[in-house]
Amino acid sequence: MSKVLFAWISAFLMVAVGCAVLVDAADDSAATCPSSCHCLDPADVTVTGSVNVYYYVNNQWDAVNVPAYDLKQAVDAASNTLGYSLTYATGAAVWTDGTNPSLNYGEIAAVNNSATFTVFVYDNTNSQWIEAQTAIGWYRPFADYASTTFPDGSSAGAANIAIVPGTVTMNNGVPVIPAGAAAELAMVGLTQITQTAEYRYCFHLRDMTGSIEIPDNYEVTIYTSKNGFSTTTLTAAKLSAGLVIYGYGSDGYQALKNALPGQVLGQEVTFELHTNPNNTTYYTFYSWIDTVFGAGTDSDFGSNYSTYIYWASYICNMTNPNTDYLQYTLGYYSKLVGNYNPACGFTFQYEVSTYTW
Repeated sequence: MSKVLFAWISAFLMVAVGCAVLVDAADDSAATCPSSCHCLDPADVTVTGSVNVYYYVNNQWDAVNVPAYDLKQAVDAASNTLGYSLTYATGAAVWTDGTNPSLNYGEIAAVNNSATFTVFVYDNTNSQWIEAQTAIGWYRPFADYASTTFPDGSSAGAANIAIVPGTVTMNNGVPVIPAGAAAELAMVGLTQITQTAEYRYCFHLRDMTGSIEIPDNYEVTIYTSKNGFSTTTLTAAKLSAGLVIYGYGSDGYQALKNALPGQVLGQEVTFELHTNPNNTTYYTFYSWIDTVFGAGTDSDFGSNYSTYIYWASYICNMTNPNTDYLQYTLGYYSKLVGNYNPACGFTFQYEVSTYTW
């Protein structure tokens, strides 16, 4: 089944799940959280990304290093120190439009009340400055996030950003950043993810359908009071009963990929435009998950019902056993300072819902 149809079915299902009268859905009580998740609560985490912000003024560079979760936060934090003011496009000052991540999050409309300016980011892979995407809030300074791309294929991982007011010199149609930036302050590297508590997430993983096929001798990280963090071979019986596994990352999606290496297929592009079977269009966003262990959304249509098998994500409130469906995909939940939705634990399970009419 295509990703477009996956998205269409799941979007339809999310609407259906909200209509309790019409839906015979999987019981939310089945989505349980572990009684003890060995990861730091976001309130206890003090780390985030590191960003160099450059500002070109009076034919020279001023620069400052600031902690930030994304580059929009970074340029805001640096504005007072470097002495510029920013005006954002309508709706671009916040990361979400209330329903989805905002496509133009961080889109700058003016610098010092002038619409003539250029913003650059440093391409770590090719060791060069390039013109930034318009919506700079989609950039994050984390090494694991660097595999995420914009629709044009450029990396959304960046830890250095430069603001140049006024007109910028062009070279064969490519804007040229004024010389001297590297001499003023060495480029900071992308923030590396370490296997420490600050980057650790727990996932209560469960297959409620009995249909997941696990590769032979596939190991996951667990925690026991006797052995601490160790690995165990994942089996169908363990997955059906439910077990807590651990992964490390800058957000929930990156941590799930780390917890289940090679088995999570998700959207590595910031946002993608699709066309529905009825020719209407819609977007999917970073960390949309297509399959885990090769299993994705499937459906069975009857005369008065539709049954869906799908991966469901819940956020775990570690102070009580209740769970709630994630409002956004896993990539918009993190324990790092500056993140959008604080979280360190999730329930992630393959389950069934039936829509009747």
